[in-house]
Amino acid sequence: MQRLSTDALNLDGQGELYKQLYLSLRQQILSARWSTGALLPSERQLAADLNLSRSTVQQALQQLVAEGYLQPQQGRGYQIVNTLPDNFFAADTKSLHSSNWQAQDYGLTAKTMSHSGRLQPGLTQVQQFPFQLWQKLQQRHSNRVALCGMADPLGYLPLRHALVQYLRQSRQLVCDENAILITAGAQQALFIAAKLVACSGQQVLMESPGYPRLKHALQLAELNLGFIPAAGTNGLNPDLLPPNSDVKALFLTPSHQYPCGGIMPLTERLVFQLGASNTMLANRR
Repeated sequence: MQRLSTDALNLDGQGELYKQLYLSLRQQILSARWSTGALLPSERQLAADLNLSRSTVQQALQQLVAEGYLQPQQGRGYQIVNTLPDNFFAADTKSLHSSNWQAQDYGLTAKTMSHSGRLQPGLTQVQQFPFQLWQKLQQRHSNRVALCGMADPLGYLPLRHALVQYLRQSRQLVCDENAILITAGAQQALFIAAKLVACSGQQVLMESPGYPRLKHALQLAELNLGFIPAAGTNGLNPDLLPPNSDVKALFLTPSHQYPCGGIMPLTERLVFQLGASNTMLANRR
């Protein structure tokens, strides 16, 4: 099968090089200038013709593979798929509007105004992130099988070993690697914790003020949510807890209250531990 020519490719100079190449290749595919089933030029040929590095070309091609435009062929390179993914995007709006399906309203408020990023908690200083070092390490370890799959449902074992020592030193939390679950982020961890401690409709409590996304996770778990004041220097006051309640869980941050920074004394933490037969303490910190 004859390979396609690179003559029609044009980089517009806007944005990163791999994105320019990705957009140019995608445009050729969508415009039907390149027929389905055809083979693209090799990575080496694309890099030489466009004066790009092999890694830049690989990044653009891998993005097209991920989106379903290209199919890797062993020993032959990349082939344009016979059925483009865009063909599946044309949904029948009439059938959608006529159906009885309704979205669940969880009362979550979406951000509609612009944000500068200044003085906002939970945001990282991305300008200081070592992107070049990260890319080098990613390329160096990309062929490690243990990092590419879901071999251990609890997560990468060496990472859990390291977290055991970290949690013991930084949070005075004594546990072993079997008590640690690696998740895709804080939101997934909070949602799992919410589902483990209570069922839909049951009551849970969280400190106020508290972590806003924790509130969202508890709402998505369809729990009946109540609040306990925690704005003092010691964080949440145990005396404010409702007596003889059927609350299934209490979510708080005793080691460093969010966002006020209060630290709960050890004596008060022991009060929670001694009376936790019907209450689970979930420490986000």
